Amino acid sequence: MDFSPTFSPHLKATDVPVGRQYTCTIVSAEVQAFAKFGAGPNQPKQSKLVLGLAETQKSVVCNQTNAKALADAFGSDTSALIGKQIVLSQYSTNMGPAIKVTALPQSAQVRAGDPFVNAAPRSAAAPQPQPLPAIDPTTVGDFDDEIPF
Repeated sequence: MDFSPTFSPHLKATDVPVGRQYTCTIVSAEVQAFAKFGAGPNQPKQSKLVLGLAETQKSVVCNQTNAKALADAFGSDTSALIGKQIVLSQYSTNMGPAIKVTALPQSAQVRAGDPFVNAAPRSAAAPQPQPLPAIDPTTVGDFDDEIPF
């Protein structure tokens, strides 16, 4: 029996290895309400942008910095994000690791059916983003339970 559905449906920063970049295509974008970090159950919730990606079954919850970067690149309408490509990477914050979402420039976006895709050679010095690796459900989760034997 596969128990991976019991895990969070969202990518964590530790799912993206340090020093690697992954190109992903946005297939859904919506705003969801989340409890603020450390807030009680009756506290007001905050809205966050949640992106569904074609390359993984998990979604990415964008912090305010990532959401503003996407809005600057593609506009603030969530329907305009569908089909756009982004790059995911990990970076460190004072609260621990976080996912950085970078918008690919419009000139670098791969369009389905575009006959001129990859017509212009890319610079050899620029690192090429890699596809997001599959998440192994046996290495994800809360495994610090006490075993009484």
